[in-house]
Amino acid sequence: MPETLLSQGAPCSSLVTGGNAGKELQQLQCYANYFWQNAQSAPATACLRQIRTDWGATTPADFLLNEGPGRPMNMALTEKATYLSTDVVTFTQYEDDYRGVQVQDANGSSWLSCRTKAKNTITVSKIDATHMTIKFVQETSLADSKTGCVAAAADASSAQQLGIGEMRMLFKMTKQ
Repeated sequence: MPETLLSQGAPCSSLVTGGNAGKELQQLQCYANYFWQNAQSAPATACLRQIRTDWGATTPADFLLNEGPGRPMNMALTEKATYLSTDVVTFTQYEDDYRGVQVQDANGSSWLSCRTKAKNTITVSKIDATHMTIKFVQETSLADSKTGCVAAAADASSAQQLGIGEMRMLFKMTKQ
């Protein structure tokens, strides 16, 4: 799809779509790009809604993802707290994301967006009055049925690009 360039400082709304799905997609991408550029510099006190997009989408309807309830952009592992005992609490958060992988086919090389699901868990355990352990576990799996995504997940280097797998960290904290 040919790209339409906007003049510097021109608003995304100046991209006239005229009902053309390709131009509508470009306009949505323009708004999303502006949002991400400005959301990065937003103060921590700003409560911005997290917006998920599929940059590999070919239609406006597929570009913006409305999966699950809206959540704040800076929400960090506070979706669910489970008290396993008076000395142990686990914080859990589930995330959907899109990761890209480069694929080769008869038409050459292209970039493919693949949907992933991650479960992030932080477990805080009290050892004694001055020590505790913090265990972080992230489990990421493929949640996409596209043939290219399934093939990429089976390939070790591509699976790493997609972030598929498990990461564990363990910390010991001492009260100062």
